[in-house]
Amino acid sequence: MPFKSDTLWLLSATANNVDWGLLNSLTKDTLTYLDNVSSCVRRDIFNEVQFNPLMFGEDIDFAKRLIERGKSIGYLASTGVCHWHERGADYILRRFFIGSKTEVSLKQNELPYFFKKENIGFNTLLANMIGTYDLIKFSIDKLGHVPVTPAEAVKKFLNVFKGGISSSTNRLGSIHSPNTQFKTPDGSHELELLLKQLTGYIHLMPEPMYNFKQNFLIPGFMNHFGQFAEYLCQNHKTLEGRDRDFISSIYNIFAIVAGEAVAAYYLEAESLNCLTPALKRMGGFLEKGVCYF
Repeated sequence: MPFKSDTLWLLSATANNVDWGLLNSLTKDTLTYLDNVSSCVRRDIFNEVQFNPLMFGEDIDFAKRLIERGKSIGYLASTGVCHWHERGADYILRRFFIGSKTEVSLKQNELPYFFKKENIGFNTLLANMIGTYDLIKFSIDKLGHVPVTPAEAVKKFLNVFKGGISSSTNRLGSIHSPNTQFKTPDGSHELELLLKQLTGYIHLMPEPMYNFKQNFLIPGFMNHFGQFAEYLCQNHKTLEGRDRDFISSIYNIFAIVAGEAVAAYYLEAESLNCLTPALKRMGGFLEKGVCYF
C-alpha cells in the first residue's frame, strides 16, 4: 500500500477531463487506492457516483471516477481489518491474471512492450513459467524440514533454490512431461493441474525451461519472496506448526508472478492485434472461477 499514516488526497478541487495517460504508474496507484475490503462512502456521494458492474476492480474504477469529479479520498492507516481468502495457488494465479489485465485497462497504463523488446514468444513465456515452477518444487522437495526460526527457514530455502539454479537439469523433472507423476503432499496439486492444463498441448523445449540465467520470471519471484521474507521475519518469531503455511506461501508467490506475466503478455498481444486462438482460449480459461458476473 502507498500510505504509512492517515492520509487524505485529491487531484484537484475542480478536476475534470483528467488525462490519465500523463500520470506515472505510482501516481495512478496512489490516486485510485481504495479497497472494498474495508471502506465507507457518504450516501450522497455514492448516489452520485455508484459502482459500475465490472467483473473485477470495481473499487479501483470507483476511486478513479471520484478523483475525476474532484472528490477526496482518505486512508486510515490507524485502523484495520482481518481479511483473507481460503484459496489455493491456482486461484491466485487466475486472480492476478484478471486483476493485472483490469488494472491496466482501468488506469489506462502504458504498456512497456517487454516481450516484443526482449523477443520472448508465447512458448518461451510458458517454458520459463514451467521451468520456474519445476525449480521451486525441486527446492521445496530438497528443503526437507522447515526450520522453526523464520530467518533460518528463509535462508535454507534460498540456499537450496540458488543451488538448484546451477544444478544439472536432469535432476529437476518437469510437470510438463506426460510421463511424470508427482505426489503433492505440500498442497500444490491444484496448481500443478492448472499449469498442465495451460501447457498440455504445447511442446516446450528444455533450453528455455532450464536456462535459469535467461529466465525472466526468476528475478520477479525473488523480489516478491524478498518482500515476504522481510514481513515474515519482522512479524513472526516462530514457524512452529506453520511449515505447511511457509511452503504454501512460496507457491502463492510463484502464482502471483506467473499470473502477472501471462496477463502482461496477453495485453501486449492484444494491443498489437496478435491474439491467437490459443491465447484467447487461455485467457477465457483463466478468468473462469474468479468473477461471477
